[in-house]
Amino acid sequence: MGSVTSNRADVRDFLVTRRAKITPQQAGLTIYGGNRRVPGLRREEVAMLAGVSADYYTRLEKGNLSGVSDTVLEAIAEALQLDEAYEEGALHEFAITFDPARPEGTNPQKQRQHFERCRALAQGEKISYLVTYAQSVSAVTQNKKEYEALLKEAASFDVDQPGARRHRLENVLAQRRAIWLLAHEDDVFTD
Repeated sequence: MGSVTSNRADVRDFLVTRRAKITPQQAGLTIYGGNRRVPGLRREEVAMLAGVSADYYTRLEKGNLSGVSDTVLEAIAEALQLDEAYEEGALHEFAITFDPARPEGTNPQKQRQHFERCRALAQGEKISYLVTYAQSVSAVTQNKKEYEALLKEAASFDVDQPGARRHRLENVLAQRRAIWLLAHEDDVFTD
């Protein structure tokens, strides 16, 4: 139950923050009037750009992903101007937690592919995907050896190295989470 709630929250947070970063002008929309209460796109504007109803997009943004098709996901990604390299693999990291919540589910190979793309796109500058995979895959499959290895890698990461400074806050938070999860791994594993 907690995993589903967490996935819904991840979906919501991802879509809301990305929507806030795209201005109507960036999306090619004409703005009438001057007062906008939101810094980025409105839900209705994302829905229009993606070719779905505002109610449907709102449901997705609230984390209700039941029945969503790849076509709709691709349309939303395009509306939010996302590509594979966005934030050094953020879409692949998102997919690690998102895919299991879909009605058709996922498989370990697909999640591993997303993990490997995260690693390649992060280029040694980010570690959040390590924690995401450990929590979403290694813990669920009860792979304690992999769980520990990923979290230890994140815990020992030098957050102050020159290439990682751009992601320092995200890395510090992921590192703290990794350390906490390692200290509480007995709560995760049954053996």
